[in-house]
Amino acid sequence: MKSLALLVIAIFMVFTIINVVHAVPEADPEADPEAAPIIGKIKKMIKALKNLG
Repeated sequence: MKSLALLVIAIFMVFTIINVVHAVPEADPEADPEAAPIIGKIKKMIKALKNLG
């Protein structure tokens, strides 16, 4: 059951990351100033993950 729970969590994380990646170009930091730092951190995380792979 533990491995099943981890699998479900991993699947949700993958879909969340995919949704965030596709939402980043549409996001306007000036329109939503609270989201700008989060978007920047996500871009850095994606860049770091690409460098690892």
